[in-house]
Amino acid sequence: MPQRFVNKQFVGKIRELSDVVVLEKVAVKILDKTRLDAKTRRLLSREITSMEKMHHPNIIRLYEVVETLSKLYIVLEYASEGELHTRVTANPDGLPESDAKAAFAQIVSAVQHMVGNCTRLLIQ
Repeated sequence: MPQRFVNKQFVGKIRELSDVVVLEKVAVKILDKTRLDAKTRRLLSREITSMEKMHHPNIIRLYEVVETLSKLYIVLEYASEGELHTRVTANPDGLPESDAKAAFAQIVSAVQHMVGNCTRLLIQ
């Protein structure tokens, strides 16, 4: 399975992998559980629970979570265009207005979806 290093975070790494069964690229967030404090574990658990319920074209999809004794592997949809923050900061002038409008519309759509789902989660 070919893999490429994508990003390294405080407590883990994100790698790009290709699923040989469906020939689709995925991102795998690899977290070292020994480096996670209790608060971070609670927040991560809440994030995973929320992401399992989110199905929207502008929200990264959570495919699977695999846990071993020392590691947590979070399999996510691969964002081929990278992070929005990187795209904005790469150009000293920011995003062109047309790109910024499109990105903002996608963000608003995703936030509306999340708010609707979070409200339902709280009521249940």
